[in-house]
Amino acid sequence: MKKMMPILLTGLMTSANAAIAATATFEDLPLAPESSGPGFTADGYWSSGGVSFFADWNETYNCCLSGFMYYSNRTDTSKVAFPDDNIATPGSGADGSATYAIAFGDGARAVFASPTALIGAQFTTTTITHDAILNGHSFADIDGYVFGGADGNAEDFLRLNVTGLDADNNPTGTIPVYLADYRFADNSLDYVLDDWMFVDLSALGVVSALEFSFTGTVFGGGFLSTPAYFAMDNLSTVPLPASVLLFAPALAGLGLVRRRTA
Repeated sequence: MKKMMPILLTGLMTSANAAIAATATFEDLPLAPESSGPGFTADGYWSSGGVSFFADWNETYNCCLSGFMYYSNRTDTSKVAFPDDNIATPGSGADGSATYAIAFGDGARAVFASPTALIGAQFTTTTITHDAILNGHSFADIDGYVFGGADGNAEDFLRLNVTGLDADNNPTGTIPVYLADYRFADNSLDYVLDDWMFVDLSALGVVSALEFSFTGTVFGGGFLSTPAYFAMDNLSTVPLPASVLLFAPALAGLGLVRRRTA
């Protein structure tokens, strides 16, 4: 059996590699020019590329959509205040495409139709978040506080955490995405994303869903005050054949399918 295992694994991984990569580009979602959807006023979800993106409506207060609020093709980056919270900072989708996704707050979730291996996705800020980081806003404990502080030396950051979840809703790992990072000793290296950045998500292994949350350094009243939005495009995956899923525990034990990251 030990001699056969390498042959078996080779066959399984070849089968997995032969699976056709799928990408949620959001270009399959119909939109009028300079608009966004879906306009939920209740819990719901929308889908692209075989992935479901969930939004939450606060029924208690009949307001306050969170999660994957929008797919959008808006381009006017001069809009930097609510209700214009559906504009990616680059003013287009990744690679010059038209449509992209926007999510808000902790708990945004993307769910796959079957266990899936990830390739990666592209991320950026929204205009509201980008402006608050560079120019400040009134919700921070220090009114108008900008990242880096008055002398530019404060080690501020806004981090998006991308967590993989397996079929039992257990975490497989978390990938950090720094939407803004001012922790460098050399202040000239400080940045806030204003273009699309590709993030490799393959270390999350085989997942059934992704969940997104935020960590940062600028607070107001004990809560993160930087507007917690992100834009995403081109979420690329490789759906796994049933043969690979059957042997996933064995592959994980040999380090060939990543189950958990540090």
